[in-house]
Formats: sequence, structure tokens, C-alpha cells
Amino acid sequence: MPFPNTPEKISFQSTLNAKQVFAARMQSKKIGTINSPQGVIFLYQNSLIKHIKKKHKLSRKSSIFFGDYYTLTGINGGVGLISNFGIGSPVTAVLVEELAAWGVKNFILVGLAGALDERLPSAALVVCDRTIRDEGTSHHYLPPGRLANPSPHLTKKLSKNLTAMGIKHKIGGSWTTDAPYRETHEEILAYRREGILTVEMEAAALFAVSQTLGLNSAAAFAIGDAYNGQSWTIDFDHAKITGSLLQLFDAALRSLPS
Repeated sequence: MPFPNTPEKISFQSTLNAKQVFAARMQSKKIGTINSPQGVIFLYQNSLIKHIKKKHKLSRKSSIFFGDYYTLTGINGGVGLISNFGIGSPVTAVLVEELAAWGVKNFILVGLAGALDERLPSAALVVCDRTIRDEGTSHHYLPPGRLANPSPHLTKKLSKNLTAMGIKHKIGGSWTTDAPYRETHEEILAYRREGILTVEMEAAALFAVSQTLGLNSAAAFAIGDAYNGQSWTIDFDHAKITGSLLQLFDAALRSLPS
């Protein structure tokens, strides 16, 4: 059976579009015109907001989107933050579509990932340069293919800013899956051999939607667990991992247009 069930759908028009939904939602909530930010940072760990508030002034907006949306005040052009919306490729795609309908053109994903090799320690940072499309969402946006790629310029800028901040990081590929409890030893070994460093659930969808809509996107991860060849070791040192995620956030903030 082909995937998706109608492979030629890539050339078909959608019957429902995000601009239509976004406009209807704004009207139903009686929300007037709100200028869109230059870029949005996706925060998959909800606890990061309380740490970011210690350093930046945030303004929470009405519930226009899934989850909690904030603007970072005092930055030219504006930067948006979105969190508390769940995990996975489908919700990521929906949010990118609706934010793009609002006018946002730049997206950076900041989240946790698993390391496919235990030699990549807990809280290590990885900037993603390609993803294995082992989820469903990207296949509804891009023609059949194995990889989805981020925007080269934004990815390079993110890595460059981490380096300028004196923060060590790796650059490499990620495996995006819909089924974290079906990651197998055989798959992990195969991906290791081709230099895939991490596994997560969202990057391929972000890159696929962005490519289709002509947007800029990048992704970076902090390692939260690692495969030791037999099982996953999970690090519960939340302070250390949160520190790494905040470093990624600071680099993402510097990387978005302002």
C-alpha cells in the first residue's frame, strides 16, 4: 500500500486551509488586528517559560492557537513563543500552518531528543541538519522521499550563534518518529551507521511544512536520554537539561530576524 493512500495528493489543492480557520477563530473571539512576529520559537518543555520569565518580559496573548502563546516584548519586529500544546508531528504542522497564515515566516524548534549513541552525553546540544521522515505528517506535504531538511541559512546561523556564545554542540541528523515505544535496536544501529545522532517526534513535520509553504525553519535539541546498545538510559537531572535548553533558547532568540 502506498503512503499516503493517495500519493498524487501533493499536486492537489486542500479543501480546508489555515488562513480560513485562523480568520474564523479571530472573528469568533472578537480579536482585532494583531501584528505577527518576525519569528516563533517552539518550546516543547512547558517548564521553560517560568525560567525565561526571569530574564525576559513576556506578554501572554489570548488563546489564538493551541497551547500558550507569548510575545517577547522589547525586541524589534517581535518574537513569539509557543508552548503547552502537546508533542508530535500533527500538532506541530497545524501550528506552523496557522502561524504562517498569520504572517510568521521563521520558526525554530527547541526541545529534547534521545541520543542514538550513549557517547553523546545527557544535556549535550545538537543542531539538526536533516531528518529521517519516519512519521506520517511530512508525507502529506512533500513528494515521496527519505529526508526532510531545515533552512540552511537559519540552521547555520543557529550553530554560529551557539559557537559565538561559547557553547559546544554537535551538528547532525535526526530520526523523526510517531512511535517512541516502537524504536528498535536494529533501526538504531542502522541510523547510527549513517550518522544520525538523535531521535524525536517533530522536526520532519516542521521542515516539511516550512518547505512547502516557503518558510524558514531550524531545530536544535538537548539530549535527555540515550541508547546504550541494550536499553535507554534516562537522565533525571532536570536542572542540567533545563540549562541546556535555555542555552538553545538564547541562541534561537539571537538567530531570528529582528
